[in-house]
Amino acid sequence: MPSSTNPIILPKKNRTVVTVVDSRLNSTNWKLYIKYINPMMENTGKVLIDSLLFKKFNNEEILLKTNKNLIYESNDNGGNVSISNITFSTDKGLFLKPSKDLLENEDYSTLIIWSIEA
Repeated sequence: MPSSTNPIILPKKNRTVVTVVDSRLNSTNWKLYIKYINPMMENTGKVLIDSLLFKKFNNEEILLKTNKNLIYESNDNGGNVSISNITFSTDKGLFLKPSKDLLENEDYSTLIIWSIEA
């Protein structure tokens, strides 16, 4: 069942938590990025172009591509070890926004890359 019908956006069942441990002595802000390697594909090679959406905490929506997108920026930890649990609730984070009709009983997949840069 879609959570939105115009455009169609499929809901998430669970929240997504990204945990980052920063133990650098000379810390600076770090940035969390997301991208994918290939478009969503099913087993016989059918491709869903522009079908992955990321909704940031400020409700900005980003259509994911193979280039990285900034989705979160930390605060300086003052040189202390810090653990950050970045929690994307069921209405934030990564969503499937099909660019065309999905085929019934087909599995689509891609590889999502989360990266951190300081």
